[in-house]
Amino acid sequence: DFPAALNNLADNLARTGQPAAALPLIERALQLQPKFARAENTHGVALALLGRREEAARRFQRAIELEPALAEAHHNLGLTHAESGRLEAAIACFARTLQLQPNHAGAELNWGLALALGDRLGEARAHFERALELDPESASALQLYARVLLRAGELDLLVATPADEIDTTL
Repeated sequence: DFPAALNNLADNLARTGQPAAALPLIERALQLQPKFARAENTHGVALALLGRREEAARRFQRAIELEPALAEAHHNLGLTHAESGRLEAAIACFARTLQLQPNHAGAELNWGLALALGDRLGEARAHFERALELDPESASALQLYARVLLRAGELDLLVATPADEIDTTL
């Protein structure tokens, strides 16, 4: 048994729509290596995909305790906070993710989304712009950015965006 291989397989299963199938593999990896931060993170991902947010949050917290510099665990914890409506906690997690991994486009995007949900449109806009700098192909970032501009009444900026960059199939 190889804990890293089990974790990699479990991660692939979870991310390809089979989170329930991933759980026994992750549990075995953690039996073999109880202080395996990346497996705790993968466990959290699988649990979150199954809708078990509080359990997922505990796994992400455990991963962070074991490996404080594991940016993905901070990001994933932020996602569970955001999904539970704890926007300030989510923002703190996304900020920590970016301290650890400054070019994490997902953390910029999700920080912007948490801010937008809290009606902090100016701050959200800056994070969506940064997410687009990091990942210019991100349809999600472009759509959220456009929505923030529309909500903020900044149509002139939206019109200045080349039309071929805007997905109108919302």
